Amino acid sequence: MNIMKLFGNGLSKFKTAVVLPDMHVPFQDNKAIKLALKVVSYLKLDRIIQLGDFQDFYSISRFDKDPNRIDSMQEELDTGFEIWKKIKKAGKKAKLEYTEGNHEFRLRRYLWRHPELHSLKALKLENVLRVKELGIKFYRTDDICYINRNLIVTHGAKDDGCKLAQYSGYSAKNTLERIGIPGISGHSHRLAAHYKTDFNDTKEWYEAGCLCQLNPEYVKKPNWQQGFVVVRYTDRLFDVKLVHIKKGYWCVVDGRKFNLK
Repeated sequence: MNIMKLFGNGLSKFKTAVVLPDMHVPFQDNKAIKLALKVVSYLKLDRIIQLGDFQDFYSISRFDKDPNRIDSMQEELDTGFEIWKKIKKAGKKAKLEYTEGNHEFRLRRYLWRHPELHSLKALKLENVLRVKELGIKFYRTDDICYINRNLIVTHGAKDDGCKLAQYSGYSAKNTLERIGIPGISGHSHRLAAHYKTDFNDTKEWYEAGCLCQLNPEYVKKPNWQQGFVVVRYTDRLFDVKLVHIKKGYWCVVDGRKFNLK
């Protein structure tokens, strides 16, 4: 009798997703993105999910701005479009997904303050971002992006139910307490995991790091970490690995070192 046929081999076929966090174009770190895309090219991916704050929408921010950057929105959007084309090329046949972050939400707030422009189709966020042209599935703030039945991804701002804190892991803890189901978020620009075991199960939440510059003009020496997330999943099971981009731009995935040399 074939024991393998009788009991099975105990193996499940897992799919693979890469979760790319905040880039904040035009404040993206091109080297960090290039390294992440080397990993994307290596892995046989089913999905690539961007967690929001891909674009910064700097020129319509309500905060003080460098006057030299005020009229650069089209340049910012064009740069973002070129980065998405690189992501698409690296991911080959992977499904592309993009969740709205609080910085993308800046456009909606701007149009609320200028209602005479609100009806223009050209200014709808999906059209400005050209997601249809790129073949990207776009999730608004009130949508939920599921990796599988038991794991969600979201940007991580208060608009989508999360709760930010200033230390690594604290946002993950606060968000898990508030939402109550496993997930992955960006927004904090930090890498962390938090686990909670109760009488029913162990739940977990992850902070995905960032792919933006670590020394932007608007904040001095922030407590941020660059990285991204690799998720292996079936319909119900999942395994999450945080990938830290080390100083000098290198990381380890599946026991293999990736660098820019």
